Amino acid sequence: MRYVSIKDFGLYRALKEAVAGEWLTPEALLAVTDLSWDEYRAEVGPEHWQPIDDLRGIQHCVNLRGLHLDGNHIRSLLPLAGLDQLTELWLVDNDVTNLKPLAGLTALTTLVLDMNRRLVNIAPLVGLHRLEYLNIADTGVKDLSPLLDLPALTRLAWKPYTMYGRKPVAPAVLRRAEGVLTTLRDRGVSIERYQLAST
Repeated sequence: MRYVSIKDFGLYRALKEAVAGEWLTPEALLAVTDLSWDEYRAEVGPEHWQPIDDLRGIQHCVNLRGLHLDGNHIRSLLPLAGLDQLTELWLVDNDVTNLKPLAGLTALTTLVLDMNRRLVNIAPLVGLHRLEYLNIADTGVKDLSPLLDLPALTRLAWKPYTMYGRKPVAPAVLRRAEGVLTTLRDRGVSIERYQLAST
């Protein structure tokens, strides 16, 4: 019997739970269509939670459609690059900076990335023609122009991340963002958690 090696203990626990304690074989992981492992589990007790740092191994879950990983410590999304059946991806409050691995996930309809504060570039999302809901609130994203190339977008959450001691967002940057948002509103896109402010 061949087993899948999972080095990250948090991911190992999540996958073991998803396969109901069975061995982590390629065949068992093919049956996983939804995986949820987020920080809210810690409210039950620390024994129910171990954050994920490294997603290597999840690429064997090729039939995944929903992935909910809020509040982990994830930086690299590279292991997700081949999961082309994903329709929902939740990554609130991680440490994601590079969205290029998501560029080919054209089945995505929901992508939630708020509180990834070092994320600044959403250009790799341009090819996601089925994406309906995108949350990039409290990120470093200021250039919203790639959103104009998301034809299915109906709902957007955006607010630039600001905190005491950080340089305010430049008024010119906010004006450009407002231009994009106006175009999106004219298309019927619902804009959430947005405020035009320079502090």
